[in-house]
Amino acid sequence: MFKFAVITKNWFIFLPLLIILAVFSGSIVNAQSAPEPTKPGSSLKQRVAQRKAERKIKLDERTTKRLEDSCVRAQTKLRQVRDEYVSIFDKRSEIYRKVDAKLWVAIGSLKYVNKDTFKLEQQRAEFVRQVNGFESTAGEFRQTLDDMVSINCAADVVGFKAFVETARLYNTQIRTRSNGITDHVVNEVKPLLTGHASELRPRASQE
Repeated sequence: MFKFAVITKNWFIFLPLLIILAVFSGSIVNAQSAPEPTKPGSSLKQRVAQRKAERKIKLDERTTKRLEDSCVRAQTKLRQVRDEYVSIFDKRSEIYRKVDAKLWVAIGSLKYVNKDTFKLEQQRAEFVRQVNGFESTAGEFRQTLDDMVSINCAADVVGFKAFVETARLYNTQIRTRSNGITDHVVNEVKPLLTGHASELRPRASQE
């Protein structure tokens, strides 16, 4: 009766990006707190300043030279990876929209046959809350990827490195949020729907 699109885990493990982030995350980063959202309409210059202040990166001369020599080549690859991520974000968001629409249909159908939908509505509200968190983090991640390929990295190695560290943290957050949504649907929403479906299933006549 109630069927949903499959939401899989760990779909954000994109090897090219993880390799790039690992390569450029070799130096010590003094601040590992979660990145703050950027201000709407902020400029690249403002976002560079924000990420530098958050990450508090210090580079020695050898690391600076290494990044100057390699960051431009990395940006070429990052442009391709960014476009792949944007496609994945869009597909993932579409799946979440379909799940939410089907939840509304299920709730309406259950109300029609006088079933108590209070708990299911609570779980649907939690699903929406988690999806909104995912969308917000994904938007910040996309902006950070854009900034990583837009900055003049050879002229501002620290700024580029700050964006790399910010992207690494957002990538971890997104995987955590995505896996949390999957767990919620599988462990909370699905059992409720399965229970309602069992109650509504016609029973075999007793002889």
